[in-house]
Amino acid sequence: MENLPLEIRELLKRGLIQRLPVTFQPFFNEEVREWDSLWPYEQGYIVRVLDYLGGLNDAAFKKLFQPLHALEAQMGVQGEFSTREESLEEASILARSPHYLEWQQEVRRVNEAINRGMETAGRPSQARRRLILLVIPARLVLAAKSPWQHWGDVGRPLTLDISGLSAGRGSVAALLGISGAPHSAGLLGTLSDKLGWRSDEIWALEGAPLTLAAVWNALGVATGSPSKAVLLSFPRLKLFRENFLDQLNTMQKDLADADRVLEHLHAINVQRWCPPEISEDHRAQQFVRSVFLSGNGALLFGSAFVEWAASEAFRRARPSFVLASYGIRNKPKPFTSVAIFENQDKVSPLPDVPDFAGSALDADVLSFYTWRAAMRYPEYESAACLCVAENHPAAYLVSPDDFPLAKQTGRIPIERVTSSVRDWLAS
Repeated sequence: MENLPLEIRELLKRGLIQRLPVTFQPFFNEEVREWDSLWPYEQGYIVRVLDYLGGLNDAAFKKLFQPLHALEAQMGVQGEFSTREESLEEASILARSPHYLEWQQEVRRVNEAINRGMETAGRPSQARRRLILLVIPARLVLAAKSPWQHWGDVGRPLTLDISGLSAGRGSVAALLGISGAPHSAGLLGTLSDKLGWRSDEIWALEGAPLTLAAVWNALGVATGSPSKAVLLSFPRLKLFRENFLDQLNTMQKDLADADRVLEHLHAINVQRWCPPEISEDHRAQQFVRSVFLSGNGALLFGSAFVEWAASEAFRRARPSFVLASYGIRNKPKPFTSVAIFENQDKVSPLPDVPDFAGSALDADVLSFYTWRAAMRYPEYESAACLCVAENHPAAYLVSPDDFPLAKQTGRIPIERVTSSVRDWLAS
């Protein structure tokens, strides 16, 4: 309780959560219990929701929730539904009910009513400019004729002039201001020095060991602080991933055992498995834990991890800058199964064989999905999204009309891209 804001403590003492429908209580109980693991945006949202509900008079509160209370009575969930946390067992109780679809519709109605009520009461300004930088690694070859086929016509392709870059230095390194360039010449200097963004507002996610170390070092030079950004690397989380895979492979094929294993993985101390950049960051550790437990393929494939982590970052933290660099996966080995979370390095002695063609398709599709994930939230409706094919003169831009490169034609020097993005973010 002592970690909660004063207004939340007062509402809890008044029994606000206990007044909610039974099927609503697990979410709020879990959020309050895990308060220190929530990002500032999440904490602010919970404060606004509970403050709004706590301010309703008895008649308005009953009008909002009475239909859902009545529906829960028909479903018979009061006696067997745990209100401590959301679990597979509770989800199965709801799904087995003949009223499940009706319940979903009623929950949607209540949530929409709450959001409308909070908007009427006022919401934080979303005016800050935001940038999503998506990176397709240099070793992945895009389709020559239609490299951006999954993007349709939501934006426009750009041709970059990278002729002035030194050997081994890609367009992304030049854009960020790393690998040989002073940090002030790239985006990182702007994000760190001029804008003064919090650590949860700058995210760097990578699926292959290509950029994170350089980003980490550049941010350290720029700020003198090792905690200026959230930096998550699929390769550097290998120990974390392998231990989770070992635990998941003990799971029996029933919901009770699945909940037991998941509860253990939710409670276990993961700090000893974390790389230095998150070893002292409890919030980032809990975020990685949730991504590994909920993200489809996030434990097995670097690009899936990046896409899911970015989607969760958009949903939970609303960062102002996201760098997502996709990975290169290996071909599945014969007589193994990734569908049941097998660690192929352990179950097969065969050497790893990189799947460059499949990885290129992954990056192509998942970069588009990452942008679509951001578009679900109003904060990103006017964001700029730049997808760059590293070490290739190709990029794709989705941006508002006031973005400096929105109507640029011809070959664009990488320095022009850097200065345009930097000035737009800082203006």
